[in-house]
Amino acid sequence: MLKPELVAYANQHNIDISSATLKEDIRRIIEESVTSGG
Repeated sequence: MLKPELVAYANQHNIDISSATLKEDIRRIIEESVTSGG
């Protein structure tokens, strides 16, 4: 389950979080952005 913050992040970047095939990619992108301080 994605956190509301992640959902908002995905929405801001026009990421379709409803796509199961992209879920892992989205998580990876968000985690990397968070890790890099972005």
